[in-house]
Amino acid sequence: MRKNASAFTLIELLVVIAIIAILAAILFPVFAQAKAAAKKTTDLSNMKQMATASFMYYTDNDDTLFLYRTSTSNPQWNPFWQDPNVGSGACAGSSASKKQFWNVQLYPYIKSHDMFKGPGVTNAWVNVEPGGGSMAGPGGNPDCSYGGQNSYGVNRIVFNANQAAMSASVIAESANTLIITDTTYYDVMPKMSGHDGTNAWAPLGQFIGDPAGTQYFTDNNSDCDYYNYWVQLGGSACDAAAGYTSPYGSVAADNAYIEQVKKRNNGFLNAAFADGHAKSFPAVRVIWDLVDNGNKLTSMWDPWKQGVK
Repeated sequence: MRKNASAFTLIELLVVIAIIAILAAILFPVFAQAKAAAKKTTDLSNMKQMATASFMYYTDNDDTLFLYRTSTSNPQWNPFWQDPNVGSGACAGSSASKKQFWNVQLYPYIKSHDMFKGPGVTNAWVNVEPGGGSMAGPGGNPDCSYGGQNSYGVNRIVFNANQAAMSASVIAESANTLIITDTTYYDVMPKMSGHDGTNAWAPLGQFIGDPAGTQYFTDNNSDCDYYNYWVQLGGSACDAAAGYTSPYGSVAADNAYIEQVKKRNNGFLNAAFADGHAKSFPAVRVIWDLVDNGNKLTSMWDPWKQGVK
């Protein structure tokens, strides 16, 4: 006698679907967290390679650090000058073709341009900004790339542009001096003022030809003023169009940008130090370190450890 083939009932099928949905709801966030953790680990590995490369650079150059950017009159100074987005075709004669950025100076020690692309950065690029947009061309042609990269930035207090490079020997505590960290721009600074009006920059100005401490502390109500460069840390960028306004004296305005910074590496920032090691810190610690620790002579941003006096 022929038996009826067994089959799932509708209720059994719905139970199975419900179980799968519950498992997916549980596991998908776990997978997302694991992916984010992997990106953070890769980012820290990149940072370690940059720290080692930096140490090798100034070991090979009489204890002299590199500059974050060098400019010349040579239209072929940029190794990528032949790229039509940099210094050829419509971009011939652009300022970008006459510049080199710090990642190019470290390349011989790393042998990989892609390592300068942060794994947690959307649309990361290096050397040639896709589509330009940096106002680098003749007459400010917005179609020409300015150069550099958009994943890591050097400590602007340590590294100057087109000035005498700092000697590594003047760094008071190399193991506690940040040289590179996660950013969306090629150079960066910490928060320069407290909500109580503290000017954390002024005591450091004497060391780079700004004894009054005003060079980086003038508020022109611009997101991109030098002392607002902290807003380029992590996953943030100086962009008033994003809905933020200057000046950055209010808690609300600061917190809005801080939340953007924290979107990279699950609220952490990786940093390379002058002695060649790399370490991960809570993003808020990196942002406020000069204001909070300058007067204790322990700020990681201050190479001289002179503090806020």
